[in-house]
Amino acid sequence: LEASALEQHEAEKRAREEREAGEKEVREEAAKKVAEAAAAEVEARRAKELEEMRLLDVAEAAARGEVVKRVAEAAAQEQEARKAKLDEWLKQQDAHEAERVFHEAEHLGGDARMAAVVAEIVALGAREQRAIPMRPDHGHQLADDLGRTTNPGYSLIGRLRGLAELRGLEHGLIHARQMTGAIT
Repeated sequence: LEASALEQHEAEKRAREEREAGEKEVREEAAKKVAEAAAAEVEARRAKELEEMRLLDVAEAAARGEVVKRVAEAAAQEQEARKAKLDEWLKQQDAHEAERVFHEAEHLGGDARMAAVVAEIVALGAREQRAIPMRPDHGHQLADDLGRTTNPGYSLIGRLRGLAELRGLEHGLIHARQMTGAIT
């Protein structure tokens, strides 16, 4: 009877691991497609804007303030498009969440391709010549956090560790881009 229960437990564990691996692959592919589509859309929009600016008499357009207006409108449209894509992706993820058992993963050790996500953020920041702020979502309870009363996932030291990991990854990627000449 114990051997049968152990075999059943092992079979359930294998099935869960296979299901989680499949779900992880689907999430990674979806995130990759969203990132690729967003990057392609941004590049297409920039090419279109450059062509439009070439066709305009820049001095006259600047005097009328149209260039500033067009850039602001394009930026607003781009932001809305990104928000719509993110909202759609989040809705899909919410639908999948109901099917899974949730557990809190480490920032860099979970099933999200965090290095790829942060690399896209670094590239976007370089293109827009600005810093893009990030924050850790949740953290594990570590050290002094174990003796404190906190809301689950909002421990002080655990979130600081997550932030340090994200900032370290970000700075490493920026340094690597600088070394390869990707950032001027």
